[in-house]
Amino acid sequence: LVLRAEWLYERPGESARLLQEAIAVLGRAQDLDPHRPEAFHLQGNALLDLVDRQKAVGEDPIPTVRAALTAFERALALPEGRTRRTFNSLGMAHTDLGWMQRLRGEDPRESLRLGIEAADRAIAMSPSYLTVYNTRGLAFWELAEYAAATDGDPLPAYGQAEGAFAHMLSIDPSRLVAHTNSAGVLLSKARWQLLGGVDPAPTLLAVEAHLAAVRERFPWDFNLDSGETALLRAAWARRSGGPGLDGHLRAAARHATELLRLAPDEPSGELLLAEVERQRVEALSARSPVARAEIALACRRGLEHVARALAISPKLARALAARAVLLQAQVAQTDDPKERHRLTGEARQAARAAFAAEPLLRDDAVRTLAATIP
Repeated sequence: LVLRAEWLYERPGESARLLQEAIAVLGRAQDLDPHRPEAFHLQGNALLDLVDRQKAVGEDPIPTVRAALTAFERALALPEGRTRRTFNSLGMAHTDLGWMQRLRGEDPRESLRLGIEAADRAIAMSPSYLTVYNTRGLAFWELAEYAAATDGDPLPAYGQAEGAFAHMLSIDPSRLVAHTNSAGVLLSKARWQLLGGVDPAPTLLAVEAHLAAVRERFPWDFNLDSGETALLRAAWARRSGGPGLDGHLRAAARHATELLRLAPDEPSGELLLAEVERQRVEALSARSPVARAEIALACRRGLEHVARALAISPKLARALAARAVLLQAQVAQTDDPKERHRLTGEARQAARAAFAAEPLLRDDAVRTLAATIP
């Protein structure tokens, strides 16, 4: 039964149906012999893979993550199950749960503490096991995201996450996942710096160094994070009054267009293009005299990109936030009281939807709009 489950689980491009079949087969194997830890460990891994499928179709994955945690804990309860791999898998499951809790506006710190604790157990057993440093880094990255979103100090957690990924690269520079995760955590840190009025340029230079290492092998990750980097550079140029705003927005649009070519059924490219138009609208609105025609065009284009992103992922918080800001910008473009009333209502509705999708969303302009909803 375990061998059949492994065959089902490891088939290339396994579907949710095959994963569920493997999970059921492993359950039968556990009933026949409850003293074989591999049946529990493999079932937990299959459940975590099923989580990814559930997230893609909008199903609630938390019960599945909790089932995976139970499977790993049952494996660890057996003497032969207390391996570095099982502790690492337990750490990943706790970290996944913490990530989901944060997105729901819940406190993820206990889940993340348990994830770090499990990773540390694996490291204590095998300090050379590099995979577990990735798990540890992801858990600290989530801790930093939560601290940043709740006005805490994220720097210690950012430092721990950066250190975990750097350790992987110091042992094996070919670990490209450590480069992509390093770029991701540094981008998160740069966003926090920008919101705090700190120039993120040095952090973004470090992001670009990591992205250069993955450009050929991971073009989707490269273009996504390069686009986000360009948007942050544009936002700082706009905030500081420095040069280069238009050039940074053009760079972000180029990376977004490449994302659409690589993965047209994924919302990230459309979202980046919507963010480009949002920043363009915000920059134009701050100028005197106000360029009404240019603002109207940017709003229209931005809302088209938002609509396409939301058609793929209806609860994408950043897309809903961009919709709110672009609709509110259109309010100033019309003198018709009825149209202003309609646009204002739709902008507030989009702002409310953004915070319903992601309660800890860091976006002051959208928060102000949402707060005016009766």
